[in-house]
Amino acid sequence: MPLDITNAPDARATLFGQTEYQLIWRPSRAYPAGTEIELRSDIFRSYVMWRIVRVSVDYGEVTFRMKQLPTHQDRGDHPDEYRRHVILQARITRELPAGEPVTLKVVAIPTPFACLQNEVSLWCQEPHPRSTAADPRARRAYDDTWTMDPGAQNTLAVTAGSVERVSVISRPAAGPDGKVRTLVVPEDRYGNPSRFTQPVEATLTWAEQSHPLTLEELTELQLDAPTKIERAILTIAADQLDPNDNLTNADFKGDQLVVTGNPVWRIEPGQPRPAFGEIHWHSILSSDGYRDYEDALRAARDEMNFDFISSGDHNPGGEKWDTTVRGLEAFNDPGRFATFFGYEDSSWRGHQNYYFTDPNHPVRPGGEAGLEYGGGPLDNNPKLDAYPDVLTIPHHTNSVAETRDPTTDLPLWHAYPWGEPAETIRLVEVFQARGNQEADFLSDRWRGWHQHHGASVRDALARGHQIGFTGGSDNHNGLPSRAWAGSEVNQFLANADAGNQSLTGVWCDKFDRQSVFDALYARHTWAVWDTRAIALFRLNGAMMGDELHVSPGTELTATLKLSCDGPLQSLEVISDGQTVWSTTTHERDLDLTISLGVATTSTYFYTRALQRDGAMIYTSPVFVRVP
Repeated sequence: MPLDITNAPDARATLFGQTEYQLIWRPSRAYPAGTEIELRSDIFRSYVMWRIVRVSVDYGEVTFRMKQLPTHQDRGDHPDEYRRHVILQARITRELPAGEPVTLKVVAIPTPFACLQNEVSLWCQEPHPRSTAADPRARRAYDDTWTMDPGAQNTLAVTAGSVERVSVISRPAAGPDGKVRTLVVPEDRYGNPSRFTQPVEATLTWAEQSHPLTLEELTELQLDAPTKIERAILTIAADQLDPNDNLTNADFKGDQLVVTGNPVWRIEPGQPRPAFGEIHWHSILSSDGYRDYEDALRAARDEMNFDFISSGDHNPGGEKWDTTVRGLEAFNDPGRFATFFGYEDSSWRGHQNYYFTDPNHPVRPGGEAGLEYGGGPLDNNPKLDAYPDVLTIPHHTNSVAETRDPTTDLPLWHAYPWGEPAETIRLVEVFQARGNQEADFLSDRWRGWHQHHGASVRDALARGHQIGFTGGSDNHNGLPSRAWAGSEVNQFLANADAGNQSLTGVWCDKFDRQSVFDALYARHTWAVWDTRAIALFRLNGAMMGDELHVSPGTELTATLKLSCDGPLQSLEVISDGQTVWSTTTHERDLDLTISLGVATTSTYFYTRALQRDGAMIYTSPVFVRVP
């Protein structure tokens, strides 16, 4: 190849580890002295998330290199280089014959995401009088004459690290076939599926039955439907593990390492069933995303064990929409894995996603509804009134952009402008990679990283919006649900947690595209972060998300069924922005009846729970209407 990697670096997903890549470029033709070359990242997401420590090149002087953590000033001083995703720019100091090898060395810190490779290419620009012209327009015209040396492309690869945890992930209830699909997934410390150094003998216990396993990499099991609340329990003798492997998420019982899976409920035939999925993530179809779309869908189904999925790529029109539709249609499997359609509209006044079940819906990108990308809530929401079968879901509503205009240092977008309640805005993303948006101020334990912008979920509820809750990731690496802000937003490195996932739970009557969408539309949802807890909240029989019409003086009684992964630091009922009931408990499975007084005025009630390990659970509100 014209651009070879001559060493075989063992680059692992990492936050700090440095890897040296040695590239040999063999020019396709001769280049004169003074020729400028650039090594570029071909994908924006790789460019911003790989950190470049050192670069060098034979026969040339380095004129620019990407800084490991560039500032706004750096980007303002070199806008064209950052626009072109330049890793290294150099001027060749002598004539370069065709085929003569030139060595480039790149020392980089890859990302914690093993799927995020850095695809690079080599570009050339021969000397020209415009390169030193006084007129900036002439220099800009010169900068537009770069051409890629034919075939000069390669990939700086990164793979999963050694096993440091094992996830035991079960669907929250049995499927139509009466089986509970369960995955045992060896992972590195950042949650990437990995494999043990050597085969490991293990036992999985389910409903008091033991299943012997030999584990190397991801293993799928089909377990019998439970007769009560169950959790799969994986046991491995500690002395079996190679010294390179570990299980940081296991408990020790004697010499055994024990990992307990998420709760699974027994659901009677004909009753609504719980399901988990993720509907806001990005792939290569977004200009700022990465990973092949179908690879991401496959990971969601086969590695993360979701029940349903949609996506939120940025305005994927034309061929990108065709790719979106083909992928979602191919993976839609009623009874096993449900898909529906969606995309994101990003604007300077807030971000929101649109969802629907018909791929040819007028609200699709470029559709007959005439929605403008970047129009956001101010321009597009009035047009949505004609389409009541569309879900509009705002996200990171109480945030402003971390990305700023390098010339003014102003945020590129602002908090969400909650206006009058709208029929299509029935849900809100209560948390995601930018933190918890529930209230205008939240303590650190609730991950309230954006505060005092007056656009929180409680602010919307106070304005009369009837909105249920979803959990999303806004992940741009093609890893649905991975809401790891330490990688998406550098200042939140304290949130460097391997199992970090944000998901939406729904209660659906059946398990197909329309039923899952209908459950979301009905707000029969709950949101979870770092857990797959199951929650069912009712008020006087009305399900979370519903309206409850009562007369003044009516007694209000809530019921809450909740199965967690661990003991709760706090469990609260919230009404009108205030905690009206709270408790703490070490029990993992709760079935509570809670007296909430009498109805006096119209209000709402929802629950939130904080596990002692930091995981969070939110149920959608019940909206009480008192005439």
